[in-house]
Amino acid sequence: MKLSISNIAWDKMLDEQIYDLCRKMGYQSIEIAPSRVFPDCPYDKIFAAWNWSKWLKDNYGLTISSCQSVWYGRKENIFNSLEERNILLEYSKKAFYFISSIGAENVVFGCPRNRNGYKNNIEKNREIAIDFFEKLVELAKTFQLTVSIEANPAIYGTDFLNTTEEAIGFIRQINNDSFKLNLDIGTMLYYCERPKVIVGNEGMIGHVHFSEPYLERIRNHSEHYEVIKVLKDCLYNKTISIEMKKQDSKKDIEDTMAYVRDLLFECGGKYD
Repeated sequence: MKLSISNIAWDKMLDEQIYDLCRKMGYQSIEIAPSRVFPDCPYDKIFAAWNWSKWLKDNYGLTISSCQSVWYGRKENIFNSLEERNILLEYSKKAFYFISSIGAENVVFGCPRNRNGYKNNIEKNREIAIDFFEKLVELAKTFQLTVSIEANPAIYGTDFLNTTEEAIGFIRQINNDSFKLNLDIGTMLYYCERPKVIVGNEGMIGHVHFSEPYLERIRNHSEHYEVIKVLKDCLYNKTISIEMKKQDSKKDIEDTMAYVRDLLFECGGKYD
């Protein structure tokens, strides 16, 4: 298993300090929200993004494990109109080009507010969702990317794929090797889902977010040990990424990174 942390957890002025911390603590990569690195029109900055990822690797030995918040700032909604869906697909094409240029292989698809309104007409919107994600995943494949969709609780403003079980069912419907699950532990905690929900579905997991509901600072939960054990038993070898909203201090981030790293060891796992 590979250790990573999302850059939404700290202020930009701490970037280099956290990169150095990752290197010292055995974290191999960071996950990024593209607009956090390039606030204005990130997908128009392909050469700058490539240079930045090379600088990160050369100076800190870090790669990019994944990208999240890829539709940040977009107002379109999958369930509104064909026009809006086409706009989102075109925008995603630019996003995927950016993501592939920095060497990432995974895209976390959350975007809760862009997928709200599903329950207004479930039968119709189920067909819309299947058609849209089939196209999105095929588009991602042209850039050799995996789309890992995450279940988002209703607290984030969506009524589509709220639970882990619902997300797993939808992945089965799409049935594409480039469409995986982003296992979001914050979702599991919010809905009191037991780790058995992923037993038998381990091969669907493309990425893991170590998180809390509302993206609060990560606390100690017995469920963490249970999830790590399931991942270890199924020989999961991809990334576990810490996801938290911006923290007040570097020490809070360092303590959380140490907790997740040490948890992996305590559960008999190892990181590459």
